[in-house]
Amino acid sequence: MSGEHDYFKSDQPMELKGTLFDRYLHEGYAKLAKKEDYEHDFDDVEKFQNRSLRAAEGQLVSPEELSARNLPEYSVDELSSARARLEDAFYAGASLKMPETAARAQVMFDCWMEQQEENIQQHDIDECKNGFMAAMAELESKPKTTQPTGPSYTHSHDHEHTHGPGSCVDHTHEVAQPAVAACPSPAKHASPELAYRGPYIIFFELDRADITSDAQRILDTVVADARDMKPRRVVLTAHTDTSGTRSHNEALSQRRAQAAARVLRAEGVEVSEIRASHYGESRPRINTKDGVRHAGNRRVEIDFEW
Repeated sequence: MSGEHDYFKSDQPMELKGTLFDRYLHEGYAKLAKKEDYEHDFDDVEKFQNRSLRAAEGQLVSPEELSARNLPEYSVDELSSARARLEDAFYAGASLKMPETAARAQVMFDCWMEQQEENIQQHDIDECKNGFMAAMAELESKPKTTQPTGPSYTHSHDHEHTHGPGSCVDHTHEVAQPAVAACPSPAKHASPELAYRGPYIIFFELDRADITSDAQRILDTVVADARDMKPRRVVLTAHTDTSGTRSHNEALSQRRAQAAARVLRAEGVEVSEIRASHYGESRPRINTKDGVRHAGNRRVEIDFEW
């Protein structure tokens, strides 16, 4: 292995292309890479340096998956819970609302994962873990905000209706065809004449990941709005209802996210601008008992980040 000189060519001035969150990720991973280089852990130097460079380019860099590390069995539940907390924070918009703290939480989580895999010095494990916990405490202490009420537009069915803050369409009964909606939200773009119409929601038929004609029309709107408003990233989160097993729904929501992302890419949204996550049945819009078919929960939500 050739050492620090080859790894840290990125110390030279470079153009950072991502969001504020991406830039803080870039800095945090670069520091981790240098720390690992000092300890002669060259595999992790390369891994963290690669993450730093990708973040600087504005590419999506997600928290490390538990499966990427050979973790001691006793640590898996705690790390799994920690990663779920981090994903919850991102789902609530942490990377946009508190980009520096959110980036620190992700970097410290990956640091914790790396040190836990080595499982040599408890001090190093605790340093990364405590850094993660402190960042998460900041993220989770922020008051939660709700979307304001206002008119929404839908491809409607007779038994759908709009209701309170944060919701677009309430499917109180099973419907033959899924609905599509765009929810009101404050304009986030600097140009006052461009009113942000998201977050957008497309719905799916039971146990399907096909893009319907209604969903396609909404995706066309997303593409047009993205072209006009030029967000840094288009964020997709995919979901299912509670019918079927959890493992089946996890895979189904992933296919739905991929289907929506494919359409956006085909219509001109760059791959690096799309963040896609899938949550299975764990985040319903409409609370139901387990095993319930509900069209309002079979969806992909689409939002912009600046």
